[in-house]
Amino acid sequence: MSTFLHAIAVVALALAVQARPNVILFMPDDMNFYWPEAPAATNNPGGLTTNFDQVRNDGIVFTSAYTAGVMCAPARFNLMTGRYCSRSEHANTRANSNTDTRITVTVPRCKITGGDNARTVASLLSAQGYRTIFSGKWHLDTSSDWNDYPGSWADVAAAGFTHDGGTYISNMNGVLSFSHNMEWNVALTRGHIQDAVAANEEFFVYFAGTMPHSPSVSDSLAVVDGILQTPAGPLQTAPVSGLPSRTDILNFATANGLNDQQLGTYVTDLALGALLTEVEDQGATANTMVICLMDHGMLDKSDITEGGTRIAMFAKYPGAFDPNLYAITAHVTNLDIAATILEAAAVTAPTDLDGESWYQAAQGTGSVSTRYIVSEDEQNRAVVSPTGIKVVNRVTAGGDTTTLYDLATDPGFVADGKETTDRSGEAGYATVLAELNAVLACHDANTGFTPANPQLDCTAAAPSPAPPPPAPTTPAPTTAAPVAAPVCCRGGEPLAATRPYCNSGRPMAQFCP
Repeated sequence: MSTFLHAIAVVALALAVQARPNVILFMPDDMNFYWPEAPAATNNPGGLTTNFDQVRNDGIVFTSAYTAGVMCAPARFNLMTGRYCSRSEHANTRANSNTDTRITVTVPRCKITGGDNARTVASLLSAQGYRTIFSGKWHLDTSSDWNDYPGSWADVAAAGFTHDGGTYISNMNGVLSFSHNMEWNVALTRGHIQDAVAANEEFFVYFAGTMPHSPSVSDSLAVVDGILQTPAGPLQTAPVSGLPSRTDILNFATANGLNDQQLGTYVTDLALGALLTEVEDQGATANTMVICLMDHGMLDKSDITEGGTRIAMFAKYPGAFDPNLYAITAHVTNLDIAATILEAAAVTAPTDLDGESWYQAAQGTGSVSTRYIVSEDEQNRAVVSPTGIKVVNRVTAGGDTTTLYDLATDPGFVADGKETTDRSGEAGYATVLAELNAVLACHDANTGFTPANPQLDCTAAAPSPAPPPPAPTTPAPTTAAPVAAPVCCRGGEPLAATRPYCNSGRPMAQFCP
């Protein structure tokens, strides 16, 4: 497409969006990374991610997406507030400046309390007339009392949600009368979408399903009356969700040899499909932005290796996103979601967001800035540079340790997504190590016990970025086998020639139905 015609298309899209968008923010719980941009993609036996793949095909893939928190609650805090958990009220009020090197980022510390309730994307949207719907696992509550469902919902509502799509206040630990009930979550959410459209209200759905996280998905589906059991109490009739019967789902799992993680992924994908079908039935597809992302990596869950910090993320918005843009390859983070949704909804964002919006980049009218990405775990921190060099600082009983990795050449990262070769002592990496340490020091100063900066942007703290250090020399091959350009299902053009995503060096899957 010529530059002129492309510009016309972008303007036409912008004019087509007359109303503020509806938003579906869809995040599974502990789902594997099944796609080729993963540090090391998990095998997908086929048929598990049909609806996720459709969102990818129709939208934009973020090929270098990170989570700022590598466990369930920290990642959810990032998503809802657009801020690091180390800057949360709850974590700071429980910090001990006498014993802690940094603010501790863990599941118990990352909760939405006090003034943070007013800072959530749901609070900001509901204040501007959005119907805000929550469904799934919250995990941001301090009490987690399964015997007080009204109290649990009240805590979610305090964070800005106006409508309950079925709340699981925390992880399902111990003996409970219920388990996963995706049909309940989907049925309630679909009903709220129908009501919002009928009332001519924009809706924001945050669907954080409980699968594939424990307890066992297969066991929960096999319970005879499990579809009637919910945290809110037993149902009188089975919810009408649009999902296949539990018998059909289990038969599919048996026929395809699915393990529990794969089965949970399959049911989660069905839930996404049911919500997308509802949006289509309501005639709202063109004006609904759908964002799908993992909560954290599963190759190395709860750690700040790339296997724990890298996540799948993709989004579509037929009424606004540039149809010729397949991928955004710059670093992005789950902190960016709040800023992006607020910009799309024309809602003024708080000045203390740590993320930045990629909304204009997705429209083809802007770009994502070149920046450093920070991830947090307990008192450990990792920083990734724009050139793919990563520093990791860990606080241990024996003192701090700092390691440096070149992700482009690290054999552990290339093999299984977990970096292994420390280059912090190599002279060729001294400049980039100093650069990343400066960013880390800035992050610490502004997320410590007396933060100096209400908005955390440490890009300026780094020296002028040095070029990446030279890769280790290897003998050049005597011959190079020709590589045929793969064919893209979207238009038939050679991928490598038109899509930056395809030049990442990783195997390219065919994005066909």
